[in-house]
Amino acid sequence: MYKGVYCALCKRMGREYGVLSRMTLNYDFAFLAMLGLAVEEGCAGFERQRCLFNPLKKCLCCKGGEAFSFAAAASMVMLYYKLKDNVTDQTFLKSIPARLALPYASHMRKKAKKRYGQLDEVMDRYIRAQGEVEKQRCDQVDGAAAPTAEMLSQVCAMLSRDQKEGRVLSRLGYCLGRWIYLIDAADDMKKDFTSGNYNVFLLHDEVKEENEIARARGYAEQVLERTEVEAAATFDLLEEKRFGPILENIFYEGLPMVARRVFHPPPKPLSRRERRRREKQNTGGLKKTEVSGE
Repeated sequence: MYKGVYCALCKRMGREYGVLSRMTLNYDFAFLAMLGLAVEEGCAGFERQRCLFNPLKKCLCCKGGEAFSFAAAASMVMLYYKLKDNVTDQTFLKSIPARLALPYASHMRKKAKKRYGQLDEVMDRYIRAQGEVEKQRCDQVDGAAAPTAEMLSQVCAMLSRDQKEGRVLSRLGYCLGRWIYLIDAADDMKKDFTSGNYNVFLLHDEVKEENEIARARGYAEQVLERTEVEAAATFDLLEEKRFGPILENIFYEGLPMVARRVFHPPPKPLSRRERRRREKQNTGGLKKTEVSGE
């Protein structure tokens, strides 16, 4: 079903913002669409449809739903601000792809803004606020994550149909935004230490040496665990009308699984060259043993 929602959002983006917009789709906005569908009064169901990118095979696709238009608009607005940040933050050569794509994204953002003006206003305000927090090199975790958390809080609240549901969705969005910002910061800790880029966990734990990163990672893991628990508890308050098991799995299994991969990554698979080298070593050692035994 999740794939059916993803495919439906992809099609909606193509119809409302052009074929190129479909290449920017990611699972974050498919989740937003599914969350919106979960609280909508009606759902038109699923049907098999052909896909432009895979015309020989029909894919299960969710039909209808205002949530798809909302998620598509959010995707376009976020794309514009992300490219704008890349142009500002990166060197000229690295920012060339963003510079080339920005006029298209700007046009799509204006189109989305006409229908969802509040959505654009919220994203603009809090993305600016996030930039200011990082520019000031805030060393408090709550303060650093607050703009992104507040942004998603208000975006998710827009999906609600009544005040009670709005409060739950608002808090759920806040927890998700906080988790997203902090898991990115945790994942980038070593890279940010090397480059000197802003990272709230490095500043909070006053990391000066590379061997101190482990201490900051331990603290980050604890903070994210508490955020995951609150997000799951908030989801339990939501009276979803459909997709309950899928959303429950995301909050109870998906978020902790991503965190485990960040804090306790599995060993990297060996390259083909390394496997061959080790096989030769093992084979050579076996032959030497056999020879010495003779």
